Amino acid sequence: MPDVNSLWSSCESGSCFRSAELIATDTPVVLTGDYNVIPTEIDAYKPERWLGDALFFPESRAAYQRLLAQGWVDALRTYYPTETIYTYWDYFRDAFSRNAAGVDRDVRGWEKTSDHAPTWVELAG
Repeated sequence: MPDVNSLWSSCESGSCFRSAELIATDTPVVLTGDYNVIPTEIDAYKPERWLGDALFFPESRAAYQRLLAQGWVDALRTYYPTETIYTYWDYFRDAFSRNAAGVDRDVRGWEKTSDHAPTWVELAG
């Protein structure tokens, strides 16, 4: 697994995943994927448990904020700024079966699912 901090280090120079180049085009673009970051405390159940983890390091969180400062939008938090919808949860602490994850139970209930919380997006153009 790549070092989380090295993935975000490109954001210091403003090149976050070619994001500055992409947003400067006239082409509609959506950046999706697993960013390996817990952007804010409301994005994780019991965020205090993540203080020593790279996913919640101030550097990772700041890099994510720099990405947003380029003009990108966190669609989930734009529509649900304070709602308990976790974008990250710990697969190994049994959060899902205890219903402490706040994730889509239908999708997450599938056999052998991962720790990635799916987000559905409707695009119109």
